[in-house]
Amino acid sequence: MLNQTLFGHLATRFSGHPENLATEALLHIVSRSLIAKQALLTFFHQFGVLLTDDTMFSCQQACLDGSIPDLVGTDSRGRKRVIVEAKFWAGLTDNQPVGYLKSLPEDESGILLFIAPA
Repeated sequence: MLNQTLFGHLATRFSGHPENLATEALLHIVSRSLIAKQALLTFFHQFGVLLTDDTMFSCQQACLDGSIPDLVGTDSRGRKRVIVEAKFWAGLTDNQPVGYLKSLPEDESGILLFIAPA
């Protein structure tokens, strides 16, 4: 069942870190499709995180504490508002989730989302 989809097959066949490939694919999509980006922002809105279309997403950006979140959404003021971490058959690191939560705004206007296969 691991390789049911074409993307799943290619990710496990050609990547030692399929979670990085998945988040790069998500970044590619939301960077090129305003509709996809708005859908993602609407998803976060359901959890009380209000983001605007000027939210910028990036992948694999190292933080001061040495952590490297898979995907980060930053608001127009440069604040991390979204951290997305893909976990495909891997455990949490020392910075997850506590270090990630500490890097979000203290006013609880951010979200940490883990994505894992079912």
